Amino acid sequence: MGEHRRPREASQLAANLRNWEARVDNHVASAFYDVEGLVRSRRPRLDPITLAEVGDVAGKDLLHLQCHIGTDSLSWALLGARVTGVDFSPAALRAGRALAARLRVDAEFVESEVTALHLPRRYDVVLASHGALCWAPDLPAWVAAAARHLKPGGFLYVLDGHPLAAVFDNDDPSVTGLRVHPGQHYFRRQAQRSEWAGTYADPEAELPDPVSYQWMHPLGEIVQAARDAGLEIEFLHEFAVDVWRRFPFMTRHGRWWRIPGDPIPLMFSLRARSG
Repeated sequence: MGEHRRPREASQLAANLRNWEARVDNHVASAFYDVEGLVRSRRPRLDPITLAEVGDVAGKDLLHLQCHIGTDSLSWALLGARVTGVDFSPAALRAGRALAARLRVDAEFVESEVTALHLPRRYDVVLASHGALCWAPDLPAWVAAAARHLKPGGFLYVLDGHPLAAVFDNDDPSVTGLRVHPGQHYFRRQAQRSEWAGTYADPEAELPDPVSYQWMHPLGEIVQAARDAGLEIEFLHEFAVDVWRRFPFMTRHGRWWRIPGDPIPLMFSLRARSG
């Protein structure tokens, strides 16, 4: 499907754009992103899993998909990569460019939805992390877009929320353990509508455009999409930690959040290389 959207899907993506545009100022000011701390320290703000699994990027061309306000993109630039960040939100890209200027870091920011992306360059690393795939209605088209921007021998890296975790209820703060969400299903095909004025960065926020839509992509479909795009799977890892407090009964362990007893995977990572 890619660039040619059905009317309902186009309407859902338009709602998502309004929702993400509304998040930008809140996220720039939030403790979660700590933009001011990044400017003061000029130290990369990347999690240890991603750093270990992506490896050294110095001197490499790196394409960051769904880069939002650019804190991760510019962290890769601080590590020596030549970075291009892509996002569909003009407000997020303005924030990213402003942050790049404050950090005195060179980076390019491009406005595009991922499946519509056609850049003249190819990259050593194409990556997305922490809440990317659930916003893609057409997963094969998303992965194909990533793959077509890879140099021969380059790789796609994704670190994201595990689709199994999305099956469980995180709407009811009184829930003290895992309970399947009554409206969710691991193999759900249609979009899941959410109406939440808060965000992961600020649960108490009151956004003016609270409606958003997400899509479930089972882990097997994610792996198959990479294979169908002609990529060779190098690894698939699962983790019992998350970057945000997905459920109210989670506990903090350093920079990570865990469920006591680690009963389910909360994140996964995939690296797949171009031939």
